[in-house]
Amino acid sequence: MLALRSGERPVRCRSIGVAVAAGAVFAITGLAAVVCLFTALWIWISPILGPAVAPLVVGASLGATALLSFAVLRWASNRVAAPRPVAAPGLGFDDLSKLMVSNKTALLLAAALAGLVAAGSVN
Repeated sequence: MLALRSGERPVRCRSIGVAVAAGAVFAITGLAAVVCLFTALWIWISPILGPAVAPLVVGASLGATALLSFAVLRWASNRVAAPRPVAAPGLGFDDLSKLMVSNKTALLLAAALAGLVAAGSVN
């Protein structure tokens, strides 16, 4: 949220609210359109294939639509490059082992306390 001085209007907040409302309307109407499409398919295919096969055809088309949308989602998510992890300077394995050796008592007490807490939380 933006900090406002006296007399300024929250333009950015309003545009975010409009975008959220428009996105919700788009999602609801898009879902309604898909439901109408599959209902129309069911009504159209029932006299041709019969009342037993029509639900199977609609179910298969729903499954195909789900697989297609999953494939598009996987394709879109693979295009975004994941950031590479950056190692913090000075926190290598040697430094960690030195830290554990120098604080052996505190580490053992913490491990014992964690074990007691874990054992007490199991029912």
